[in-house]
Amino acid sequence: MLFVVRTAVAQADYAGFHKYPEFRTWSALPGSGYGLTPDGEISPLGALAYSTPVAYSLGQWRTVIGAGVVGHARGFDFFETRQAGGQGAFTTQGNGTGVISTGFNLGLAGMLTASMMELSGLGNTAFNFQFSPGKQTHRVRYAVGIQDLRGNGGSSGQDEPGDSDNSTSFYGAATADLGWNGSFATIGTGSHRFAHGFANASTNIIRDGKAYVEFEGQYWNSGITYAIPLGSLSNGPLDRVKLQVSAGEAAGRHAYWGVFLTF
Repeated sequence: MLFVVRTAVAQADYAGFHKYPEFRTWSALPGSGYGLTPDGEISPLGALAYSTPVAYSLGQWRTVIGAGVVGHARGFDFFETRQAGGQGAFTTQGNGTGVISTGFNLGLAGMLTASMMELSGLGNTAFNFQFSPGKQTHRVRYAVGIQDLRGNGGSSGQDEPGDSDNSTSFYGAATADLGWNGSFATIGTGSHRFAHGFANASTNIIRDGKAYVEFEGQYWNSGITYAIPLGSLSNGPLDRVKLQVSAGEAAGRHAYWGVFLTF
């Protein structure tokens, strides 16, 4: 599931000096592809986004495993390869990202989400962390985080100037529970990939389905996510294994999709 492919075609709009294209699609940050409540539960009634974070962290051992692909146009592409020109060369159809995220409850201190992104079939990985301080009880809550701890995920795009420069990005985010229909709004800013700020908003269109829109600092993205229950791990209404299926449009011209197992 974590096998992914990389292509310059889907990244053409994102690539450029210090534009951080690898981190402007599926991000493995909290809320990327699944709803997340203020208390750390994975639920379609929670805050949700695409490439930007929400200010909540996963609860103890809450886990997300999955992958997503951004296509080169408005058609949905997959992890396939195609032989080009009969010369034995292969080209990829989609820019994919594999993710795994887990939450840790730190008691009164707060909650921590740790995640790993598989950025390419070449084995490029990035590690992310987000901390949501404890004792937050108001409708607006905040968090701080770091994306690409090691700073080697790529800063400009393959073969672009400056791609080997440090790509570690720090950020802060604040999410407001708007109090109706599972609606949330987030704003944030930070360094490098987040230097131009970001914002996202989501709301329920049906009980298990959510629509969202975000400004990721360069482009607008939008989409929908539907949570499919697969079974229960306990008697709690939120402690359910779900398959989160997402689809949408990135940068106004690229179709994307993602599938995430959450539990």
